[in-house]
Amino acid sequence: MRLGFIGLGNIGAPMARRYLRPEFELSVHDNHAEALRPFEDTGARLTASCADLVQSSQVIAVCVRDDVDLLAVAYGDGSLSDSIEPGTTVIVHSTVRPQTVRDLGESLAL
Repeated sequence: MRLGFIGLGNIGAPMARRYLRPEFELSVHDNHAEALRPFEDTGARLTASCADLVQSSQVIAVCVRDDVDLLAVAYGDGSLSDSIEPGTTVIVHSTVRPQTVRDLGESLAL
């Protein structure tokens, strides 16, 4: 399975590391380059943007701080909405308002 993980902070990085297994092709992204460094020699594909990560992912997990960060991942420059494909599953692991997730699901549904 091709899995993308966005958000490699204190919570997201350990979660992403759990997918460094043979059955997953893991791609990772974080807006802070230093968060990517621990993944450099792991076999994970490091991506330059959320849109780049989408190109190599069937399932995308997002673990960011808040609604503002989730909206940036979804709609900012180089975001999910720029290149998400039909059939892609997006899983939100963030503490955000339920309405934000519903709105995201509706707008990204293809």
